[in-house]
Amino acid sequence: MEKIIAFFMAIIMFFAQLFGIKPLRQYKNVSYGEDRKQAIHLAIPFEAKGDCGMIVLVHGGGWAAGDKDDCWETAKSIAKEFDIVAVSVGYRLITPGGGVDCNAILDDIQKGIEKAIEKSAQKGVNITKIGIGGFSAGGHISLDYAYKCADECPVPVEFVFSYAGPTDMNDENWFDSENLFTFEQLMFIMTELTGTEVTAENKDSAEVKAELAAISPISYITPASVPTIILHGKQDNIVPFSNAETLDELLTLNGVKHEFFIFENSGHGLSDDPETSVTASSKLWDYINEYLK
Repeated sequence: MEKIIAFFMAIIMFFAQLFGIKPLRQYKNVSYGEDRKQAIHLAIPFEAKGDCGMIVLVHGGGWAAGDKDDCWETAKSIAKEFDIVAVSVGYRLITPGGGVDCNAILDDIQKGIEKAIEKSAQKGVNITKIGIGGFSAGGHISLDYAYKCADECPVPVEFVFSYAGPTDMNDENWFDSENLFTFEQLMFIMTELTGTEVTAENKDSAEVKAELAAISPISYITPASVPTIILHGKQDNIVPFSNAETLDELLTLNGVKHEFFIFENSGHGLSDDPETSVTASSKLWDYINEYLK
């Protein structure tokens, strides 16, 4: 997670030098629920007035760790450079038997977006559209939200981006011997995200496979799915690269506009392909300008 943030911030700061520093209104820890994790950090440029787009950032951390602080510097940089609103959304994390599943997390993202829109309106800014994206688990949540929940969003979801995000929880490569997730960790993650106990004995059953499909972004791709940017390291030993390949294949099959950036030499942190980093970040810039300005 830290390597991904460092990579993205390095590119952000490179482009920031081209634009200069602009003033920004910052609202931290704006609550949208009773849990302390149910809060947002919101950045609104002083230049933003009237109708405006918003970028939504979702942190990673294996669904069990991480915080909205992880994406805050990135959110502020994007808000400054593009004169759009940016929000980093916190959400409840999975814990053993805690009752927070994938649907609960998606509900948190929905409420966080609604709170950001409400707070922006109070400051004279009318959010009319959003782009959403995240890192690792945050990429998974962002893809799930964009493909599955976009109709519930108060404003149109224009695009989604995923940095090394899981897309297919039924991919057998999760259990590859080189994966850094232990078998026990995978069983915990799958159990909590689905709300159904997943064990060595039942993980291949039709019932469990259906539950895992229900939390997999690839299950919700249609020809109407939003434009997508995929970034994934070919040497990733946390989230299988095959997850990204499957997403790319299904988006292509459904005729969905998308970009697939393969980081040939990089693992989960996407840190060993500097030229690809610049190219991919430039494409995200293009998407922001095309869809949110």
